Amino acid sequence: MDFVRRWSEKTEIGTGRFIGWLDIAASKFYDWRERYGKVNEHNGSVPRDFWLEDWEEQAIIGFHLKNPLEGYRRLTFMMLDADIAAVSPTSVWRVLSQAGLTGGDGGIGRGIAVGLAEAGAAVAVFGRNDEKNQRVLSEVQRRRSRKVLSSC
Repeated sequence: MDFVRRWSEKTEIGTGRFIGWLDIAASKFYDWRERYGKVNEHNGSVPRDFWLEDWEEQAIIGFHLKNPLEGYRRLTFMMLDADIAAVSPTSVWRVLSQAGLTGGDGGIGRGIAVGLAEAGAAVAVFGRNDEKNQRVLSEVQRRRSRKVLSSC
């Protein structure tokens, strides 16, 4: 906007000619001019964390606890099929990550499992790689967890 306006004024060449040279449709340019300086709301709603209601988050966590060996994508479609919650795989991942339920054999899940073990909590480790599961279980046992459930 500023470029076209500035050079149009300096050279006394019409705005229409400039936008033609820039290969921008006139309607697009005038839409931009209409929105210039306003908050970018023209493409619809911006996703927000509060779009998931508490009952949906609890349903996701509860369904995961009933099906701990399923990945977040599969959980998403299982919940759709069971008419539990209609959410995206990204939302399921975010909810499970915030709850510390995204895999116990690596990354955040491993750190949370070890931290909970240090605090004396009962810990279960689930993951697809049995070797990594066993390493985490031995680390959890070294931290003196009350009870350790073996990996699946």
